[in-house]
Amino acid sequence: MFLPAKEILSLQKLVIKNRNLDLDFGFDETYYDLAMALNSPTTKGKNPRGFVNSRKLLKDITGGVVSFDPKENRWFLKKDGHVFPIELASDGIKKIGILDTLLGNRFLTKSSVVFIDELESSLHPSAISRFLDIVYELSACGVQFIISSHSYFVVKKLYLLAQKNRQSIPIISLDGECRVEDLLDGIPEDNQIIAESIRLYEEEIDL
Repeated sequence: MFLPAKEILSLQKLVIKNRNLDLDFGFDETYYDLAMALNSPTTKGKNPRGFVNSRKLLKDITGGVVSFDPKENRWFLKKDGHVFPIELASDGIKKIGILDTLLGNRFLTKSSVVFIDELESSLHPSAISRFLDIVYELSACGVQFIISSHSYFVVKKLYLLAQKNRQSIPIISLDGECRVEDLLDGIPEDNQIIAESIRLYEEEIDL
């Protein structure tokens, strides 16, 4: 499953209509696949413990729950006893709601592979850190994640997870050439994201 940088909850019906009724291929196929996966309702019942814990942590980040109301035929955010149309929620909340829904409707399993484009998009740095904690817990259940990022926060958090858990987390740097390294061995300083953060630090020291 591919989770794009742009949320699609508010576009879900349009993506499906565009493909199924209009027979127009204006959206990437991965958007259509995700829109269809979100069509399945969440279900109650036994779920892997790691999935259950992850859903609780996702709720802690947003402070509420994103869910689909079949009677209204639209998505809502339920928070602090109030119900808001999903259009009023931030893109970060929608992104977290998408992952929560895929866990709740059992679309994701222990053998799933999830691609996340620009994980940091629309998320506060603290939310990025907590979101990656959830990603790590799900990976411990068997879910494989492949993440693209331009964020120092993402790289640093993954490095800390690798060190804390003594777990190999490969990192691929694409900056003219392809280099594969392991965050368990340390942060690669020749990675452009890391190199720029070091340059800014050195610039500050020289002031």
